[in-house]
Amino acid sequence: IDAMRQAGLTVAVVAKPDTPLPELGDDIAIWREPVQPHHPLVGIAHALRVSGGPIVVCAGDMPFVPSALVAMLARCDGVVTVTASASALQPLLGRYSPAVLEAIDAAIAGEQSMRGFIADLGGRAEVVGPDRLCAFGDPEIFMGDVDTQDDLRRADTTHRHTQLHTH
Repeated sequence: IDAMRQAGLTVAVVAKPDTPLPELGDDIAIWREPVQPHHPLVGIAHALRVSGGPIVVCAGDMPFVPSALVAMLARCDGVVTVTASASALQPLLGRYSPAVLEAIDAAIAGEQSMRGFIADLGGRAEVVGPDRLCAFGDPEIFMGDVDTQDDLRRADTTHRHTQLHTH
């Protein structure tokens, strides 16, 4: 959320109706996506429909994404732009335009994986790889999932160590 704010973007959190959320502040919209189905593309489709324009997506479990990277993604103008570290494609850190809604709906109906969806887009999806992401720090660190308190402690320690040695 901080990276989105610092990049100057309007921030919205998309979640299922029964997902408990912390107090987020008056400047953050909460958009409740449909209860079913359970698929990451449901939230993206919902955000595209509510916003009426392109969106930058950043999964909630990636707390160290740099605001400069978010701002760069916001400036992209393709149909879909996603990121990839050396170890994995990360479709939940990217920019999506409404032009992809029909393809998203088809992928949801076909229970296609996020990575399969991006692969099927072919040339309509731009991938920002580790060569470009390195300008924003170590992609393996800032794109890492933080799902538990132990993950958070490890990631925070690594992130702080990296920040000390790069500034």
